[in-house]
Order: sequence, then C-alpha cells, then structure tokens
Amino acid sequence: MPDYMRGSCVSLAIALHDITRWRLVKIVDEQNARRHTGGPKAPGGPALHWAVEHPSGHLLDWDGLRGKDEVVSAYAPRAQPGTSVRWKYATREDAVEERRQTGACTVEEAKEDAHALADEFLPAGTAP
Repeated sequence: MPDYMRGSCVSLAIALHDITRWRLVKIVDEQNARRHTGGPKAPGGPALHWAVEHPSGHLLDWDGLRGKDEVVSAYAPRAQPGTSVRWKYATREDAVEERRQTGACTVEEAKEDAHALADEFLPAGTAP
C-alpha cells in the first residue's frame, strides 16, 4: 500500500477529488507558498501534505476527517525552520505536477483506497 502520510498523499487527494469533485487543499510553509504562487524562487520542497475539503469544511485524508487547523498543526513540524504553515486551495494541475515531480504512487494506484474513503465520508443522501 502506498504511504499516504508521506509522499503519496498527493495521489490519494487527486483520486478523492476525481471521485467527489471536492476541492484540493495543500499544506504549505512560507517557502513553498511563495514557490507555488509564482513568487520569487524560494528554497523548499513540495507541499507538506495534500487532502480534499469535505462539504463540512474539514479536510479528508488517509487519517480521516479532521479540522484544517488540526491538519496544519500535524504537518507543521515538517516545515522549513522558522516558517509559518498554512493550508491553501490548489488546482488539479498543481497536484498532478507535484505528483510527477515527487514520484508518488500513481493516481490509479490510489483509486481503490480513495473510493473506500469517499464511501465512508460522503454526506448522507449524496453519491460521488
């Protein structure tokens, strides 16, 4: 199984987005936020984490449904020292490019797990 909490979270998030159409969210530190917005080149790697925004406003990832602040706090220790960490919306194109650059598992490999998560967390009366 891919490691969705280290590296392959982007593939799981893309697969969840494709199934549910929920917005993609990435957790970034200041360095990555500048790099991902076309600002001046800054040191730092890919986003710290990827998830989707559930209709409740919480984030859904391999650990389940959690508040945005909780997810940001969980990934803050992975940030560049001395930088702040935040969540921000992202496009599917951003996520696909990051998946390509990082070598995470394929979206196809994550689809079965994404379907299971989507089925568990879909709001009552809705379908993907």
